[in-house]
Amino acid sequence: MLDFRIRRRLMRPAGPSLLTAGILAVTAICGSSAHAQFLRLGGIDFYSTIAFDLIYTTNVEGLRDSEAEREQKDYYYVVRVSLDGELQSRRRTKLTVGSDLRIERHFKRDDLDQETDPFGSLQLDYATEVGRYNVGLFLTYDKRFDSREDQFVPGGREKRDVNDVFGYGVDVGWEFDRFSAGARYEHSQERHDDAQFQDGDRDEDSVTAEAGWTMNDRLALGYAYTHDRTIVINDDAAYDGWDDTHLASLDVVLIERPRIVYILGYEREDSDGEKGNWEATHSIRAEDDIELFDSPNYRLAFFAQYDYEKNREANDRTFVYGATLDQQVTRSLSHSLIASREPRDTFGSTVDTDTTSYGYRLTKEELFIRDLMLNLGITYEINDPPDLPEEKILTYDVLLTHDRRLTEKISRIISYQYTYEDNSNEDEILDEHRVTLTFVYEL
Repeated sequence: MLDFRIRRRLMRPAGPSLLTAGILAVTAICGSSAHAQFLRLGGIDFYSTIAFDLIYTTNVEGLRDSEAEREQKDYYYVVRVSLDGELQSRRRTKLTVGSDLRIERHFKRDDLDQETDPFGSLQLDYATEVGRYNVGLFLTYDKRFDSREDQFVPGGREKRDVNDVFGYGVDVGWEFDRFSAGARYEHSQERHDDAQFQDGDRDEDSVTAEAGWTMNDRLALGYAYTHDRTIVINDDAAYDGWDDTHLASLDVVLIERPRIVYILGYEREDSDGEKGNWEATHSIRAEDDIELFDSPNYRLAFFAQYDYEKNREANDRTFVYGATLDQQVTRSLSHSLIASREPRDTFGSTVDTDTTSYGYRLTKEELFIRDLMLNLGITYEINDPPDLPEEKILTYDVLLTHDRRLTEKISRIISYQYTYEDNSNEDEILDEHRVTLTFVYEL
C-alpha cells in the first residue's frame, strides 16, 4: 500500500551524491567494528570501543593556499571513545543510548586542539507501543566541526566550523487498517564557536501533524500541517514568528513498472506574518531499477521528477532527471557511472542555475594483497547561472585502506586518501594528502 507519509521520500531524487557516498564508504571502513557486550546495567546491554588515530595531513583546514593564514601541514592524534546501550523490553518498549567522545591534539596547529573541550555526541531514543499508538522520545547533543569543502558557505568561508547542536522531541503515531495519523514536536539549538560563523546561531521549533487514508495499492489521501519558526540569535531584524503550511494531497500510482507516481496537492503557506493563498501543486516522478543482459551483475537505475506550481515563484517549478549504471565485474571489483541534470527553463522550470553532473566510482577489494581496499571517485559538475560565468568543477578522491585484526579485541587500520578539486572560477587547486594509522580496541 502507498502510505502518504513517505511520499516525500518516494519523490526525492534517488541516491546520494558521489562525494557523500565516498564519505560514507570511508566512515564504514575506518569506523566500523564488531561490538561485544561488556556490561549489563539495569537491563541495558552496553557496548564500547576505544580508538586511537595518528594522522598526517597536508591541508588540515581544507583551504586553498591563498586562503590559508597559518601552516596547513600537520600531525595530530585523535582519541575516540564510544559507548552504546540497548534495552529491549517484552512490552514492546525499546531504549537505545549512543555516545562518543573525540579528543584531538595537534603537534603544529595547537589552535585546533580539542583536549579541554572535546568533540562528542549523545543520542537517547525511547520508543514504545500502547495499543494502536506508537510513542517516541529523543534527545540529542552533538559537538562537531563541519568541513566546508563540499558545500556553499555565504561569503566564501572555507575553514573549520566548530559548532554545538542540541535537540529534543516527541512523536506519536496511530494506525488502524488503512488509516493513519501522527504528530511530532522538535526543538533544536545550534551554536558556533567562531565569530565569523555565528550568523548561523539559531533556535528552531517545529510542530507537525498528519493524517492519511490508503484507499488501495494505487490511491492514498493525505493531509499534513506544519507549524514552525526559526529564531536567528544574532540578527534582531530577522523574522522570528511562526510559519504555517497546510497540504492536502492525493497520491496516485499510475504505473507499477516503471514506477510512476503522481501527486496532486492543494497547499497554503503562511510565512513572514502574511497569510498565503491556497494553490494547486503537481508532482510526478518516474523511476525504475532494471537488470541488464539477464544478469544480476549489471543494473540500470533511473529517475525523472517534475514539480509544478501555478505561480512562478523562485524554485517552485523544477525538473530533474538522472541515471546510475552499476556493474559487479568480479566478487571483489565493482564500479558505477552516475549522471544527473537539472536544466533551466525546461518545462517552465524556475531554477536559477542549469546544473549537470557526471560521476564515476570504483571499489576494489583484495587489491594486490589481502585486506587492501581501493575506493576511487570522480565527479565533473557544470553550473551555468544566467548572469554569471559558467562554473566547471572536477573532483576526485582516492582512498586506500588496509584493515587487519591483530587480536580478538584489537584491530589496526592504515589508510591513505588524496582529494583534489579543480574549479574553473578559482585560480588554485584545492587538494589534500592524508595518512591515518588507527588502532581500535573493543571492550
